[in-house]
Amino acid sequence: SFDNVNETLMGVNSAIFMRGGRGWMVKEADSPALGWEVYARKEPAQGETGIALVANATKILDMGAKPSATAAPAVTEDEYTHQSVADFVMAVRKKTKPAAGWKEGFESTVSAIKVNEAIVSGTKITFQKNWFEL
Repeated sequence: SFDNVNETLMGVNSAIFMRGGRGWMVKEADSPALGWEVYARKEPAQGETGIALVANATKILDMGAKPSATAAPAVTEDEYTHQSVADFVMAVRKKTKPAAGWKEGFESTVSAIKVNEAIVSGTKITFQKNWFEL
């Protein structure tokens, strides 16, 4: 699947993105400082700068090792692209049809655009049937 398996927990001041046994906290620019995050390792996560959440980081430091050396490598944007292309090539080889077709893609795009327009303008919208007709 696209973007592999991940979980995002949204909070008031930050979000936590977890994928493949790794975790990153992405904070809002104006969120209060927690104190410890200035010492934590920063990595790219979901197109933002994420604070790497490493289990037992203080114990790893006590053993004289660096938490960054013991953690698995960070997810790169190339990995997302690679996974997407690999899924596409596998579907072509197996001659499987995609779960969603062009119509579902069109409807999803129209919905996202209209919702974004409502958010930006601060108004409510009522979905119109003619928006989804070609």
